[in-house]
This record gives sequence, structure tokens and C-alpha cells, in this order.
Amino acid sequence: MKKITIILAALFFGAFAANAQNEPAQFSIRPSAGINIATYGGEDIDDVDPRVGMIAGVEAELGLTYNFGLSLGLNYAQFGGSRKMAEDGAKYSLDVKTNYITMPVLANIYLCKGLALKAGIQAGYYLNGDASVSAGNSSGRITIAAKLDDYAEKIAFGIPVGLSYEFKGLTVDARYYYGLNKAFDEDLYKAYDEYLSGKVYNRGLSITLGYRISF
Repeated sequence: MKKITIILAALFFGAFAANAQNEPAQFSIRPSAGINIATYGGEDIDDVDPRVGMIAGVEAELGLTYNFGLSLGLNYAQFGGSRKMAEDGAKYSLDVKTNYITMPVLANIYLCKGLALKAGIQAGYYLNGDASVSAGNSSGRITIAAKLDDYAEKIAFGIPVGLSYEFKGLTVDARYYYGLNKAFDEDLYKAYDEYLSGKVYNRGLSITLGYRISF
């Protein structure tokens, strides 16, 4: 029985290696585009509705073994979220939209042919953003908008994890981003303390379609 188990394990790992997507020293680039379903997380942050934005860019990957590779990406990604409140017969809402350049560095583990598990680190640079506060009741409604450039943290760090599946070069990638540092400084909380409290962090689920070009 023990010998049979060893043989089956050897066959499994042999098939695993044979079906891996990468080849050692293989270099490829993958342009892609899709949607980023973004929201905020953190201390005392509830009932945040997501912002559905876009994400687009390119990733370069180097195969180190038959089932492992490293990739470096450069993307334009939209983040944000919205929050609604009601008090004393009035309704309030806060809508936040921010845009970043992101650079994910990922380890790609190929579980079988075409299917890869991805995890790593990501740095982002804040480009621009705005927030709008809307308040109103049965008598009317007023909206005030403001730029976020003076409040946003310029550098964002986080952890991306996900899965991708490739068939004949066409790749579907689903990836979750967990921000590690706060998205805004304390002055924003002072300005919008009725709507935001504590520290908020970027969160996002991106789904992209890309195409691998190997060299």
C-alpha cells in the first residue's frame, strides 16, 4: 500500500510539472483591461457601497521553473466608494472617486495547465480624486464637491491575491487587493467627520481579460 501511495504521488507531481504553463527563462507580457469593484475597509467603516471603475495595464512575467514565475505590472486603477446616512428626516450621501497608478509584484504558482495562484505586494501612486457630499429632505437637496489632492496619501501599499486561467493565450484574472496603509490623512476626517470615522483603507476586486505574448 505504501509503495502504491508513493507511485501515485510521483505520478501526480509529474503530471503537475508537465502541465505547468511556464517554461524556465520564458519571458512574456500580458496587456489586460477590466473592472475594479472598489470599496473601503477599516475601523468603524460600515455600509460602504462599492464603486465600479476600470483597471487597465500590462504585466511582464519571467518563468523561473515549470510551475513558478515572477511578474511585475503597471496599471491604471480606479478606487473609491460611497456611503449613505439618514438623520432627522434628512438624507446624506458621500461619494468618493480616486485614481491610482499601481505596480503589483506577484509570485505566480501554476497549479495545473493554465491555472495560476497569484500573491505578492503592490505599490500605488495617487493621481487624483474627488468627493461629493449631498444632503437633502422633502424641501430640496444640495451637493458640494471637493478635490481630494490635499487629503489623499500619495503612496499606497497593499497585498494582492487571486487566480488566473489562461487558454490559448487569453487570460481571465480575478484578484483581490487589501490595502495596508490609510488612504487619506486625518484632515479629511475632520472635514467629513459626520460621514467618515477612523482610518479607511482601499479594498478592491479586479476582474480583467488579457492576452499573453511570449518571447
